[in-house]
Amino acid sequence: MTSAARFAARLVFVVLLSGGACLAQDLQIAADPASEQAFLSSLIEYSAGRSGASYEFEVVPTELGLRKAATGEVDVAGTSRAARRDDRQERQVEVFPVAWDALVVIVHPSNPIANIRLQQLADIYQGQLTRWDQLGGERVAIDLLAHENSLDGVAYNLGDLILRQPGGTLAATRRFKTGEEIIAAVESEPRALGVVNYSAARKRRLKLLLVEGIAPAISNIQSGDYLLYFPMYLAIRSDAVNRRDIRQFIRMATGTGTRRILRRNGVVPYNDGMALTSKQLERTRLLNGLKSSQ
Repeated sequence: MTSAARFAARLVFVVLLSGGACLAQDLQIAADPASEQAFLSSLIEYSAGRSGASYEFEVVPTELGLRKAATGEVDVAGTSRAARRDDRQERQVEVFPVAWDALVVIVHPSNPIANIRLQQLADIYQGQLTRWDQLGGERVAIDLLAHENSLDGVAYNLGDLILRQPGGTLAATRRFKTGEEIIAAVESEPRALGVVNYSAARKRRLKLLLVEGIAPAISNIQSGDYLLYFPMYLAIRSDAVNRRDIRQFIRMATGTGTRRILRRNGVVPYNDGMALTSKQLERTRLLNGLKSSQ
C-alpha cells in the first residue's frame, strides 16, 4: 500500500488469495491510521496467506471505526485507543489488546533540542510555552502541530497522558487529519513540533526527542522506562453474528505466531509488555503531578 493510500480518510481494498480453506464468511475490517500502520495491514496479509481468507478493509478515523464496530457495519476495528465508556455507541464494543506503541515528540533533524521534560510538553500543548528558546533553542516560535480531531487515537492518548484530559483540546498553530500529515510537515519545517506514534515515526527523516532523558525505543517501551506507552486494540461487537470467524481472527492476531510481525512493525506484542500493566499506578502518580493551566 502506498503512503498516500494508507492514510486516506477512507480506503477500501480486498485481500483475496486463492487456495487454502476460506473462512465461512468474509470479514469486514476497519482501522484507524495508527493501528493500520502498526499492525493490522500486516496481520491481514499474514492471515490471508495462511488461510486463503477474504477481507474487506478500510482505513477510517478512530471514532468512526469504533462506531462501525458497535453498529455491526464492520466485524473488527483496529484502534489506537480504548472505547470510551461514557459514549453510548462505543461502550457496546469489546476490545482485545494486541500491541504496545508509544507517543513520540518529533522535530526537524536540524533542531538542536534533544530532550524534553513531561512538564514542558504539557505546557506546550496547553499554550503556555510557545518559543524554542524556552526549551534552550533559538528565539523563534514553535510551529505546534496537532490532530484536527481530539478523539483520534494518538491525540486522545496525548490528552490523557500529558494533560489528564482524554479527548481534550490541544493547543496548536496547525492541525492535520492524520499522523502521516504531521510527520510530513515536521520533515519540511525546522520550527515544527508534533506528537505521533513511535511505529509511524521511527524510520522517517525526523528527530525523536528523548523524554525525561529516555529515548523512545522498543526496549525502553517494553520496560516502561519510556513513559509514554499505550496499548492498541482490536474492537468487536460482543454479540456479533459472525462471532466464530471474528474470534478466530483475534486469536491469530494476539497469538505467539505474530510476535515477529509486530516487532518488525515497531510495536511490542501485548503479552511481551505485561510488566507495563504493573507500572500503570506508578506512572499515573507521576503524570498526575504535572501542573495544569486548567
